[in-house]
Amino acid sequence: LDHGEVPGTWAAVAYPSLQTLRPWLDNLLNRFHQLEAWSNDFVLPKSVWISGLFNPMAFLTAVMQTTARKNNLPLDKMVLQTEVLKKHEHDIGNAPREGSHIHGLFLTGAKWDFVGGILANADLKDLHPSMPVLHVRALSIDKREQKNMYQCPVYMTAMRGPTYVFTAQLKTHDPASKWILGGVALLMNPD
Repeated sequence: LDHGEVPGTWAAVAYPSLQTLRPWLDNLLNRFHQLEAWSNDFVLPKSVWISGLFNPMAFLTAVMQTTARKNNLPLDKMVLQTEVLKKHEHDIGNAPREGSHIHGLFLTGAKWDFVGGILANADLKDLHPSMPVLHVRALSIDKREQKNMYQCPVYMTAMRGPTYVFTAQLKTHDPASKWILGGVALLMNPD
């Protein structure tokens, strides 16, 4: 604790994070407050701070399961589809009828052109620009949009590999190879 590091015994049972102790504790309290507010009324929030979930993949699987049951489709034939909205979490009025709005993601290796609604080259010295709200919904594999989309990996931390969560679709006018070679990804916790 004297060095400002998260104790190993805490880190072993906590969510993946590269933060020092003070930001880690702030993050932990924010996670607690989100879950507390959510459990008070058991209604899906207008926008879920996905970075604040201990297991975000379980939440996304629940989104797929809900859609599969509603439409009587097999879960193994479902995929997640994302759409970047031109809104931030405080601008969202209601939860969507299908899927969920999520926020708390940061780009690395690129930025989001809010006006054009596409991926753009990163600004200098802006390593992790925040993303607007994403609408995540499940649909059958054959209805997935792939044209002019970059299949962007989403990770919990900048450590990448072991913290992979899912793949988001981001609109682009450039070939996907540009973003792949640039190492473009979405991060839930950029620190």
